[in-house]
Amino acid sequence: MWVLVMFSFDSGFLNGSGSGFFPADVQPVRYIGEVYGDIKKIDAVEVGCGYGSYSLKLLSELYTKVRLHCIDSSHEKLCHLRDHLLNIGLSNIYLRKGEPHNLPFPIECMDAVFNLNSIHRMDVSGFLKSSAATLKDGGNLFIYTRFTNQNADSLWGKYFPKFMQKENRLLDWQNFKHLVRENNPLKITDAKRFKISRHASLSNLLETAKNHRNGIFSTYADSEFNECLKGFEANLIETCDDTNDICWMDEKTVLKIDKQ
Repeated sequence: MWVLVMFSFDSGFLNGSGSGFFPADVQPVRYIGEVYGDIKKIDAVEVGCGYGSYSLKLLSELYTKVRLHCIDSSHEKLCHLRDHLLNIGLSNIYLRKGEPHNLPFPIECMDAVFNLNSIHRMDVSGFLKSSAATLKDGGNLFIYTRFTNQNADSLWGKYFPKFMQKENRLLDWQNFKHLVRENNPLKITDAKRFKISRHASLSNLLETAKNHRNGIFSTYADSEFNECLKGFEANLIETCDDTNDICWMDEKTVLKIDKQ
């Protein structure tokens, strides 16, 4: 069943202001829309959809040309997304619980596989292998992520003590290219870096850390976290002219990987 064009999404869900949601960046989704500009129909799966902020942006960008399957290993997140889709009148998107390294589809059935901002929580090699099996010949895998050097330049990487020591899930660019080469017949055909302007107050940033919006914060011992949080606050007060409106740039990369 094809997705209906019925977009009246509430801004809290899309912007990540609701509990448990992360903001969805528009840049990678617009890039995907440009790639499929002249194509009429796409069978696609989003792997690691979570609460669905990127799922909704993909639907908004691709309109009726996409039949989107949303896969996540969390039953709770899928239920939350299902309830939200029902509330806004979208009941015909296919949701399924599944693992990234073992996608629950027949071989060579999808035109596209999307992974937007969650590959750092996966077995990357297993996910690449499963994606290659699921894609049709000529299909596309899109990955949106942050590499280690980009993380080091982020607000958290620069100013939150021990953040870079704790964050060991991200890959560096060279290692990622090696993993793709190991998974024939995949080939990286495009890589675009996006710089995203962000801003927040110091109080909001402290609250974000306290609420463990980034899973790395849960790896700190309580006393260690409290000490590092104080260090983070001191670093920003020393560095920023206006702690009510702290501005920074995040850099991420979107990769287009084709099945040859």
